[in-house]
Amino acid sequence: MQSIVNSYDVHGLRLNVKADGPALANCIDTLLSGFSVSGIGDGGYSIGLSYGTVPSAEDPPEDMHLLWDGLLRGGVRMLYWVGPDVRRCDLLGLAQIRIDFRRRGVQITAEAGAEWAVSEWCVVLTLAELLSHGGQYLIHAASLAIENGDDPLGITFAGASGRGKTTAALAMAHSGIKLLSDDASVLTQPGHGGTDSLLIWGLPTRCKVCQGTLNILPWLKDLPKRQAVVAGEYVLNPYLVVGQHWRRCAKPIAIFLLDEHNPHEHRISSLEKTEAMRILTRENVRAVDRTASGRGGRTFRALGQLVKRADTYLLSMGPDPESLYSKLRDLLRW
Repeated sequence: MQSIVNSYDVHGLRLNVKADGPALANCIDTLLSGFSVSGIGDGGYSIGLSYGTVPSAEDPPEDMHLLWDGLLRGGVRMLYWVGPDVRRCDLLGLAQIRIDFRRRGVQITAEAGAEWAVSEWCVVLTLAELLSHGGQYLIHAASLAIENGDDPLGITFAGASGRGKTTAALAMAHSGIKLLSDDASVLTQPGHGGTDSLLIWGLPTRCKVCQGTLNILPWLKDLPKRQAVVAGEYVLNPYLVVGQHWRRCAKPIAIFLLDEHNPHEHRISSLEKTEAMRILTRENVRAVDRTASGRGGRTFRALGQLVKRADTYLLSMGPDPESLYSKLRDLLRW
């Protein structure tokens, strides 16, 4: 099988990817094509993607301990193993990720026909680990940027799945705000300190929307879509309508935590920062990382910086998401 080699520079995370065939290569390139470069030179990570046999039952590796064992969306069981400078993630019967930070190498192995699992989980899980190791933290949130000369301003939507993060982000993007990501935003501190050093950017993941979102945002219906892993959800590429993915960083100025939907109108109220931190932590930091010494602990501290710098609100979405733009514009006065 002919190997395909691609290189990427994702906000300073340099990757050289070698995949066994186009199907595996596309698993990463679909997400990172906008970050493609001609070569990364020395100092980056090497990622290999290949086909092979992966564990279908618990198979403890030596010198590693089990940090998490649970079910992903769609009922896929994942085991997350941690050791000194190494990580292993088993999606039982589908795929496996091995990361060696000291050697700066990653190996993703997939069963034949399980490319969908690599696209759905392995790529983002790998990026989350590598970004965290370099001081950037992927969070489960939607983000957008308001153009403001050389100092773009960022808006974040977060909260439990099903509350409308994607719907809110897509409605705002359709009104002209730059979409960073509907689901996978990244916190970074390029200056490592300073009052204005925290920035946010996003990975251009494909949106997962339910039929209800298609009904209230009818402009999505004409986009090519496919059935998602979870029944009743569809995967589509919103950038075909809202414009090219915006790769710049933005300074976060507001966080909207999504509450239950309101049947009448959008309702927005100020939210205590301690409560905002509790909600963000629940959605982004695994409870098993109690020592706060691993990636979860570092993400927790980055979330603290986000909450400290941005205004925090509770948002209950009304029935007309397209009107959210004017509501937030009046509130934030951009």
